[in-house]
Amino acid sequence: VSIYNLKKQITTSRYFFDNETFGYEYLTAFNFNKNSGTETNAYDFAFYSMQILSMFITVFVIFFATSGLSGEQSTGTLKMIATRPYTRNKIFSGKFLACFNVALILLTVSLVSSLAIGFASYGFSFQKVLVVMNAETLFITNPVILLLIYLASILVDIIFYIALAIFVSMVTKQATVATGLSSAIYLTSIVLLGSIKGSWIRFVPSLNLQLYKFFTISQSGMFSFSVVPNTSLFTCGIFTIAFIVVFDLFARFLFTHRSLDK
Repeated sequence: VSIYNLKKQITTSRYFFDNETFGYEYLTAFNFNKNSGTETNAYDFAFYSMQILSMFITVFVIFFATSGLSGEQSTGTLKMIATRPYTRNKIFSGKFLACFNVALILLTVSLVSSLAIGFASYGFSFQKVLVVMNAETLFITNPVILLLIYLASILVDIIFYIALAIFVSMVTKQATVATGLSSAIYLTSIVLLGSIKGSWIRFVPSLNLQLYKFFTISQSGMFSFSVVPNTSLFTCGIFTIAFIVVFDLFARFLFTHRSLDK
C-alpha cells in the first residue's frame, strides 16, 4: 500500500466533499500510459511523447557534455581555446551553459511538436487539471501549466546529469568512459531503480530526481514516478541541488588546476 497515494486520495476526497464537486469534472495529473480524462487528448499525447523523447535528449546531452571538455582536450582544441583571454572558469561555465541551452532547445521543440501532433490527432481538452502536490496541497491549473512543470522537472534532471557527466569526464579524462558511465546510471534509474524498495534508497542521488512525481500518482516500473518513502518535493529538490553543486565544484576545480595537454 502506498501511503503517499492514500494521503493524496484523502486530500482529493476532502476537496470534492467541501466543494460539492466530482472527479469527472477535472483531468487528473498526467502519468505514463494513462489518460488524464475519459478520452485521450493532446496533453496526454504530448506527455507520453515527452517521456520517450526526453530519454534520448538526456543521453544526447550527456554525450555533448563529455565531448565538450574531455573530447576537446584529447584533440587539443581546448588548449587552443585556453590561449585566448578567457579564464578557465569562464570556459567551464560556457561549456555547461551550452549543454543546458541545447537541452532547452530540444525539449521546447519536442514539446511544441508533440502538442501540435496531439492536437491534430486527438484535439485539446477544455477541462482543468486537479493536481495534488506532495499529497497534501491541492490546486487547479491549466494542462499547459502542468506540462511546463513537467518540462522544468526534466530540465532539473538534465542539469544533474550534465554536472555528473562533466565530473566523471574530469576524473577519468576519457569522454567515452564518462559518456558510458553517466548514460548507464541514467538508464538504470529509469529501468530498474523505480521498483527497488527500502529506506536506504532515498540517499541514492538519481532517485531524488523526477520532481514531477510529487504532482502525480506514485507508481513503480519503467517510466513511472515512484515516490521514495520519507521524502518530499522540498527534500528531493534540496538533495538534487546539493549534488549538482558538489559535482560542479569538483569538476570545476579539476578543470582549473589541470594541464590541458593531450
